[in-house]
Amino acid sequence: MKSRILTIVPAFFGISCAAIFGGTSQTVSVQSAAPGRTVVVDGSRQCATPCDIELTRNAPHDIVVVGVPQWGVRDSAFRMEQDLRYGMLVLDILFTGFIGLIVDGVTGSWHNLDPVGVPCQEDTANGCAEVMVP
Repeated sequence: MKSRILTIVPAFFGISCAAIFGGTSQTVSVQSAAPGRTVVVDGSRQCATPCDIELTRNAPHDIVVVGVPQWGVRDSAFRMEQDLRYGMLVLDILFTGFIGLIVDGVTGSWHNLDPVGVPCQEDTANGCAEVMVP
């Protein structure tokens, strides 16, 4: 009876282990040596550096820190790739059952987003940009 309650309660509230502990989104910080560079996420302008942006965990994201041509600074591109949090998957299996697996699978809550990009190779002091995950 207790196991049914543990399965029904998360289903009723639409939550599961990974959604509770990590949420369905993740904040990343974007910084550049020259402040004020435009940050574009998945083709949409988001902010100017330095800034924090909220990204959903259910898909990879492309981040471009737009360059400044008059300073000779090129665009810096990063891809936020999904990395499975195995501990959350195990907790879902043990404590929430099938319902938790569905909720976390659909929302992407099982994942962390990790930046993958080309290291800064600019010749000018203003060219470096980086994406940091707290």
